[in-house]
Amino acid sequence: MPDAKRPMVLALAVACVVAAGAHAEEPKEPEKQWSAGVDLTYNSKYVWRGINVTNDPVFQPSVTFAWKGLSLNVWGNMDLTNVNGNNDEFNELDFTLDYSGSVGKLGYSVGVIYYHFPNTPFPGTTELYGSLGLDVLLSPTLTVYADIDEADGFYATLSVGHTFEDVVKFSELASMGIEAGASVGFADGDHNAYYFGVDDSGPVDVTVGVSFPIAVGEHVTVTPALNYSNLLDDDLADGVGRDSNFWAGVTLGFSF
Repeated sequence: MPDAKRPMVLALAVACVVAAGAHAEEPKEPEKQWSAGVDLTYNSKYVWRGINVTNDPVFQPSVTFAWKGLSLNVWGNMDLTNVNGNNDEFNELDFTLDYSGSVGKLGYSVGVIYYHFPNTPFPGTTELYGSLGLDVLLSPTLTVYADIDEADGFYATLSVGHTFEDVVKFSELASMGIEAGASVGFADGDHNAYYFGVDDSGPVDVTVGVSFPIAVGEHVTVTPALNYSNLLDDDLADGVGRDSNFWAGVTLGFSF
């Protein structure tokens, strides 16, 4: 090759290399394997599986740490009045270890919950649970809880729900969605005998709720919510003194 053409060929080769580098995709950042979240909830009352546990306002904080499909959650309830004799004291702490995953459109979870009742005379108890849900319209999910300690009974829920994202967009950093859901609970006689004093199996409660999560930036969420629960058996309602409950609340959530 004549010497006069060599600089031109070298310049063309360099240009091709630079162009190829410019069009090459940048390496993707590795997917985040862990997450953490804190929820601070105020509710006008505390209702659990149709039972009115506290008929006055409560504070219910929650902390969750997750790594891949494994998560640990600590949830608490603090009465904000003296209705149960322990104003501004935690009377329940729940510790949940969970593993969740999916196969196609089928999601699953398995885990264990330990219920601890400080500042009360009630003994703690432990439940194992398993859940199956479908990633289809309304996301139907069946969850079965088995108490292996004090109650020694079964409780199951069938739930449906749907989320409408970005229903209202306030700005580039803030938007509101709507989450609506409903569930119906069933239990065996051992569960109902322990919690209601009635040794009957069958439908227990139905609960419906709607919430309005407001995302503020990437890490903060404010969620007002409205809920209604009704016991489906008059004998169960007589056992706890109330058959229906309505309550409202708001949650301030932080995710990391």
